[in-house]
Formats: sequence, C-alpha cells, structure tokens
Amino acid sequence: MREAEEVCIEKDPEGNHLYLQVAYCIFQALKGMMTFDANDLSTALEISKNVQVMATALRKPSDGLMSRFGSLVKSGAGVQRLKGMSVMERHAELVYAESSLFKALLAIIAGGDWFGMIREALSMRAAWGIYRTMQTFIEEADAHGYDDDIDMDFRSGVALGAGTSSLMLSLLPGKVLKIAEVLGYGGDRDAALKVLYSAGGWSKDADVPIHDEHNEGLRRPVVDLILLTFHLVLALLMPIAGVDIPMARKILEYNMRIYPDEGIFFLYFQARLFTAECNPDKANESLQRAMDLKLEYVQLQHMCLWDYANNYTMSGNWKGALDCYNILREESNWSRAVYTYSTAACIVELVSDGYPGASLVEAEKLMKEVPKLTKKLAGKSLPIEKLVSRKTRKFESQGHRLFLPGIELAYVFGSLGHAPRRTLISSLIPRIDKRMADLQAQTPEAYGAGYWDDLVLGHFLRGVCKAMARYQPPQADELARAVQSTDPSDAELDAGAEEDMLAAIKNSPHVELDHYIVYHCHFELGKLYSQRGENKSAYKHFDVVMTGKLSELNKHEQKAQGKYSLEGALLMKTHSAIQALKEGNTAA
Repeated sequence: MREAEEVCIEKDPEGNHLYLQVAYCIFQALKGMMTFDANDLSTALEISKNVQVMATALRKPSDGLMSRFGSLVKSGAGVQRLKGMSVMERHAELVYAESSLFKALLAIIAGGDWFGMIREALSMRAAWGIYRTMQTFIEEADAHGYDDDIDMDFRSGVALGAGTSSLMLSLLPGKVLKIAEVLGYGGDRDAALKVLYSAGGWSKDADVPIHDEHNEGLRRPVVDLILLTFHLVLALLMPIAGVDIPMARKILEYNMRIYPDEGIFFLYFQARLFTAECNPDKANESLQRAMDLKLEYVQLQHMCLWDYANNYTMSGNWKGALDCYNILREESNWSRAVYTYSTAACIVELVSDGYPGASLVEAEKLMKEVPKLTKKLAGKSLPIEKLVSRKTRKFESQGHRLFLPGIELAYVFGSLGHAPRRTLISSLIPRIDKRMADLQAQTPEAYGAGYWDDLVLGHFLRGVCKAMARYQPPQADELARAVQSTDPSDAELDAGAEEDMLAAIKNSPHVELDHYIVYHCHFELGKLYSQRGENKSAYKHFDVVMTGKLSELNKHEQKAQGKYSLEGALLMKTHSAIQALKEGNTAA
C-alpha cells in the first residue's frame, strides 16, 4: 500500500489529478481508520476536503440553487442533467459524491460534537441523493440493452456507492429505517446486493463473473470486498437475510486467483470463510499466511491477529488467545481497553485450569488498567468498552473472581456461534458443567456477591452451546458436523438448550449487574424456536428484546441508569432475525 501511495505522490506532486488524489485520499483514510490516530484522521480529512473542492470545480455548472443539493433534485431533472454531462463531468459528479461520504465519515469519527454530526449527516444525505440519481441514469440507459457509452469505471463507482449505502441502511431496525426513509434515504437489501453484484457481473448461475481483470471497472475490487464483508463478516455477527456463502466462495476464489500471494484482504476473507464453515484451525492457517506477508502497516497484522485470538477463544485455547491479545494490547490502538480485559479474562481461565505461571495478581493488575484505557468515538463511549469496564468492576466486587469470562467473550465477540460441534460437546459444555456444579454446590450466602449473576450466565452459556451444537450453521463442513457415538442426541441437545435458557430467564429477577445476559437469552431462545419452526414462540421472545419488556421484572435493573450493555447491537441483531424469520431464513 505504501508503494501505491508513493506512486500517487510521484505522479501527482502538485495534487492536480482527480483520480490520483482520490486514491491518495483512500490510502490516508485507511491509515486513519487503522490507527485511530488524531493526526492521521486529520490528514485524511483535509485531503478529502481538497478532493471535494477539485471535483466541484470539474462538475457541470448547476442550473440553479436547488440543483446543488443532490438529495433535493427531482429524479427526472437529475437524470436529464447527467445526460447532458461530458464523461469528465460525470466522473467529477461521482468523485464529488464519494469525497462527500469520505469527508462526512472521517469528520464524524474525528469530531464528536452533535452539531458536527448533524452537518455531516446532511452531507451524506446529499451524496446518497447523487448516487440514487446516477443509478437511475444507468438503469434508464440500459433499459433497451447495455449502453456501451457508459464506461465501466463510472458503473463500478455508482454500484459501489449506491449499493453499499442501501445495503448499510437495510441493516437498520425497522423504526429507524422508516425515519431514514422520511429523510430521503432508502434501504432495500435485495436491490442493493443486485447493484453490487452488477459491478463484477456475478450471478448464482455462473461460477465466474462476466467482468474480469481485463474489462472490469476501477472500483470493482472494492465492491467485491464489500460483498465479502457482508457475507463473511456481518453475517457471522448477526442473523441476516440475503447471506449467500456459495456466492461469497465464488467471489473469493476469483480474487484469490488474481491475488494469490499478495492479497492480505483476500487471505483474511479466506479465513473468514473457514470460520463460517466452523473450521477455526484452517482459518488460523490462512491468517498466518496473511501475517507472514511483508506488510507495511502493522495494523493489517492486528486485524488478522484479532480473528486469530477469537478462533482460539471459541476453541477453548486460552493460552493461544492470551498470546494474541497480549500483542494487540501492546501494539494496537483500536481498543486497548478491550484487549487488556481480554488478556485478563484469558489469565482467569488459565488460573482456573491450574496453568503454570498464570496468576490472579497479574489479572488484577490488568483489570485495574481497563477503565483508564477507554476512548470515545464520535463523542460516544464504545459499547464494548462499557461492557468490559463493567466486568472489571464485577471482578473487583466479587473478590477477584469471574465466571467463565473466556466463553462469555467468545459469545460477545460472535465467535462462539461458529465453534465446531466437537469443540462444543467435548470441551466447552463440560467446562461449563464443571463450573456450574461448583457454583450450585454452594448457597448464595456462602458463594458471596454475584451468585445469581453467575448462575444465570452459566445457564445462558450452556444453553447457547447446546443450541449451537444441535444447529450447526448450514455451511459448516463435514468434520465440524461429525457426530460420535458418545455424543448426546440432537433431541437431548435441543431440549437441554431450552431448559438452560428457561432456567436463566426464571432466575433473572435476581440478577444484579449482568442485565444484558437476560435480553440476549431471550434473543437466543427466540433463535432456538425459529430453528425448530416454532415461529410464534420465536416472535414472542424477539418481541421482549425489541420492546424491552421482560416477563420477569428485575428490581435491580429498574434502579439502574441508562441502557444495558450492547443494547444497540442486540436490537439490530434481533431486527435482522425477525426479518430473516419473515423471509423463511431460519438458519441465518
């Protein structure tokens, strides 16, 4: 990447070439996002402003005041305006929309004040309006056959902007999406995916795309990365309708052929594919290949190392996870609070196993650092950092004790849902059984602070593990799904999962701190019922999450101020689960 950055500077030292400046802007934006360094973000923001000024100078002059605002132009008038543009003016219009989005996103991240966020949101709305008009322009031009006068570079740019914007909006909860639609936004997932697939000419009926490296548009590789992110990253974090793993595999195989040894991003997505197939060992092999590349930015290694750690965590390899989190804690700026807590959590797990050299003293030292390491993004605290800060306070209040913190992290980070059946049955569930037996052998008074929270957490995690062992993802490979003669039957796993989750809900009125577990339990129980085909029961538990109305009132939660941990993320996941259920995609 640094070599490409140097080429941009060498070829355009004065900063007068539009697309070279766009490329340079992208590199700086990536650098800023990787480091979260204020100076890098400020540099990227300044370059995006310069690109926007340059694009504005090359755009077709406005016919009037209203036409300057892309989101306010009537579609017909906007299309007619595009038809009257030269090729250069159309590309300037495209770059203007791109740079507006870049500038808005960077300003929101680097800023933090509400007025700034509102101002940038309006800029994003204007860019969305321009993209929507350009997409309509292409659709009308192709109405009677493919229009060769519209070049692929322009087409791929419109597909990237229009498709990605609509796809992101489609992930929003229904109520939020309705508000967005009133403000001029729109999010149709199927239409968005169709637009994104068009950049490469992908279809379900063909193994290879229509457009290859010889005739593809400039932004087509980026579009493929967006598609892989949707199918292999977001889909592993929440149940989403429209996920197509076979399509992701085709896109990945095509790009791996073009970038066999140097494409760190595609090696990363290869690892994500193996993770989706419940094969963490093969995933880590791909991640290791990626990290062995000569990378100019250590942050790219950190991206891989994070997944490496999560794959170890889902496998119950606490020492491997500890080593990864330790490196991240020392080198990465993304979230030192999360890395530090994760390191401490792995140490706690190792101490419970009697691992030589593992010390609660070291875990305590790390836990005390966590609250000092939290940061704000766009003026708001990060939800995951709020959670780990609360867990450190719980660690202190319980006399330096946490209940199954590693498995809890595997759930929170989304990796537990792709643990192989063998790992769940032979390692994680027995581990939970042992800790639960120790817990239930004591009275709440003898156990001390946190008894009910830990009991509910234990039932919840065991229920989730049993449900995941019973319902492995449809794309899981044969080895991951393998059943041994000593395994509990599917019926036993299914019934056991329901029993544990209902037990967690039954005891939830006693929970003092970990209220987020109760809502996540309703979500997971809803998923379990949807996988059984018991949709009425599934909707009932999803509704608890969406309304926030628990069947069992909790006096401790009523006294608490603010939201429960990870509430926003859970609402999005539940919204996606409801949409998937409505569309008959219960396996999502």
